[in-house]
Amino acid sequence: MGIWNPEWYLYVDAAIDEGHARVGVALVLRNAVGQVWRWEKAVIQGPMTSNEAEYAALVWALMRVERIRKLWRPRLIVHLDNAIVVSQLHGTAAVRHPALRHWYLQARACAQRFPGISFVHIPRHQNMLAHALARLALQEEPDVRRH
Repeated sequence: MGIWNPEWYLYVDAAIDEGHARVGVALVLRNAVGQVWRWEKAVIQGPMTSNEAEYAALVWALMRVERIRKLWRPRLIVHLDNAIVVSQLHGTAAVRHPALRHWYLQARACAQRFPGISFVHIPRHQNMLAHALARLALQEEPDVRRH
């Protein structure tokens, strides 16, 4: 089960600094047997709410995975520890706030580039690597991207 396996698992998370001015984002990409194939982290300039930060992390992660998936076409299963965001992506919860709607629409547009993509809510303890990387991104201050 190498790189050609059609099913891959993307774990995504965001962390906000105390002033809500910066958001650490991270992705962990695992193959079907659970091996970590790639991980990345970055900082996005805020301010953002926690739900906006989760969407920003998702958009960033999908754009990063799209760049590296040119050689293969996996079915992507995205794991998020934010139940509200997953419910909104499934269409079972409304997206009312205009700033959040902006991120939601960007996430949906990115997701359309991945046929068969699905979103799964997981407890935070199952997303600890992505969470730790997002927090680490805030501490290291890599290049800051504006949203």
